[in-house]
Amino acid sequence: MKIVAWNVRGLNKVYKQKETKKYISDNKVGLIAIIENKVKQHMVGKIIQTIAKNWKWNDNYVARKNILMESKEEFWLSAIYGLHTIEQRKNMWEELTQLHRELKGPWIAMGDYNAIQSWEDRYNGNPVMKVEIKDFTDFLDNTGMIELRYVGREFTWTNSHVHNKIDRALEQQNNPKPFKFFNNLTEHKEFEGIVKTTWEMNMQGSAMKRVWLKLKRLKNGLKQLHKEEYSAIHEKITIIRGSYRGFRCK
Repeated sequence: MKIVAWNVRGLNKVYKQKETKKYISDNKVGLIAIIENKVKQHMVGKIIQTIAKNWKWNDNYVARKNILMESKEEFWLSAIYGLHTIEQRKNMWEELTQLHRELKGPWIAMGDYNAIQSWEDRYNGNPVMKVEIKDFTDFLDNTGMIELRYVGREFTWTNSHVHNKIDRALEQQNNPKPFKFFNNLTEHKEFEGIVKTTWEMNMQGSAMKRVWLKLKRLKNGLKQLHKEEYSAIHEKITIIRGSYRGFRCK
């Protein structure tokens, strides 16, 4: 089943309703969370029938609602729309952390967080400050949630100058994956430095929790090192082999 969280920025216009209906049909969407729709509560039923006739639906005009979907495997879904300032988003992180403690079984939290998680999530614009990513990073460290793979653009918001990745789908891990990395990284000159720097970080919590947090940070560091140094390695080998053959011919 295809699941979509879409910040439509207003769904009152007829042309947006038609585009949403077409998108659902063309992409065979099974579940969609429509975020920032700006639709008045008394109009929502009519609009839903226009874009997704006879679908089961729910809303959160009155209060937060977490809907357990009917499928072969039950799961929880939280549709996210983060507010625009760090301070305004603090309640969201607290609420999501509480949900992580309460919910049993698979849980996906997806949508527009209006927050970046690392310096890689911005292109152009002001440098990423630690305060911008701290709450998001702390949330991931405290819950162990991981980002689901996605297809499409690397950055999900732009004003034609600054590009940010602020939309994500996070998954609660019931069976965490083991810590693994490519053996060739141990031979890289920066490997020991990354491990040393990570292991010297101050972490809060029990001894086991601190080890877990450091391994999580280390995994991200090694993943970035691998991306920078060894991405597209097969293509690079092919190019070098081609150059070598050309050299021999001469």
